[in-house]
Amino acid sequence: MKIYMIRHGQTDWNLAGKIQGKTDVPLNEEGRAQARFLAEAMKSRPAAKVFTSPLKRARETAQAVAEALEAPLLLVPEFEEVDFGLWEGLTWQQIGERYPKEYAGWRREPVEHPPVGGEGRESASLRAKRGLEILFEKSGGEDAALVAHGAILAYIRDALFENQEKPPEQIVKNASITTIEYDTAEKRAKILETNVTNHLND
Repeated sequence: MKIYMIRHGQTDWNLAGKIQGKTDVPLNEEGRAQARFLAEAMKSRPAAKVFTSPLKRARETAQAVAEALEAPLLLVPEFEEVDFGLWEGLTWQQIGERYPKEYAGWRREPVEHPPVGGEGRESASLRAKRGLEILFEKSGGEDAALVAHGAILAYIRDALFENQEKPPEQIVKNASITTIEYDTAEKRAKILETNVTNHLND
């Protein structure tokens, strides 16, 4: 099966460089336009179902895709963004200034130093795996679109490549498409395209 991993469209916090996490920030005008271009591009990548994080920025993006594909939309709480706790609403620079010790620890060893008041890597990784189990069960092995967030998409990708060498980490852009072919029997993944944004009107 193919899994089309999609990051939500742009928000005002994306523009400002603020960490969003579980804060429910909606798409801005540009983000809604990106969702429309994305939906058009997904017509050449048919998916039987569209799975999404319930947070507004992902859900709005996924709704456009689902309508274009005439596919059902399924909300999966496990695909919500990583909880960045007290760091949400701040830029990385502000985090470094307000929480210098904690931020330095997180950059050095994020497994041992989660965001202040936020979610650790182990928790986020397990949550991503639970979300994938739901996707596999409800997709019935048919191609599926998955709309989520930058950090949680990285954990989802790691979970798909759990039994093989992981591809290099990459920050995916807003409204980008990464297509992964996954063999559910062998539990093996293969990237077909990554971080595709040529459908956007930049």
